[in-house]
Amino acid sequence: MQGFGDAKQFVHGELSLDRERHRCRVADEDVALTAKEFGLLAALMERPGRVLTRDQLLDQVWGSDVSVTNRTVDTHLKRLREKLG
Repeated sequence: MQGFGDAKQFVHGELSLDRERHRCRVADEDVALTAKEFGLLAALMERPGRVLTRDQLLDQVWGSDVSVTNRTVDTHLKRLREKLG
């Protein structure tokens, strides 16, 4: 993943994300995420309370030299919300 800080773990309430182990847990239950879903969640958890634009998320998770639409972010975020409850 590019663009992320040095933090290896993020915790918010019952949600935890371990970047080193590529592991996401909600209420002590593992949640299987794709690499893109994991990258999106890490980007959002790294900046709690801050709004990130679709373009910022695309750059951080997909990279600046990938040609995808910003609606791709919406689709992945929808799936992520479904998985996290």
